[in-house]
Amino acid sequence: MALPSSKTTAPQGKSEALRELAPLLNTGMELAATVIFFGAIGWFIDKYANTAPFWFVALLMFGVVGGMIKFLRTVMKFTTQKPQTPQKIKQNTIADSPDYSNNNHE
Repeated sequence: MALPSSKTTAPQGKSEALRELAPLLNTGMELAATVIFFGAIGWFIDKYANTAPFWFVALLMFGVVGGMIKFLRTVMKFTTQKPQTPQKIKQNTIADSPDYSNNNHE
């Protein structure tokens, strides 16, 4: 019986780690997108209402605060979860498993 090599188990371990970290990998992009989105809305309002820089600064700060709240919620959710360890399945062989087929109790 051949033992599994480390070459076959390493990529699986990396993919499991990336799967667990996936929610955190996107949070930086979400934070930047929120700030840029609200900043752009403020800029357009200021441009067409001639109120520069009031709405730009106000909505930019709103985007920063909102993005940070979302960021912190995601990070806190990730850090408060119990660590998940992969459960190893024991492969029973015929020699290891008890023989329940024999009903003779001598």
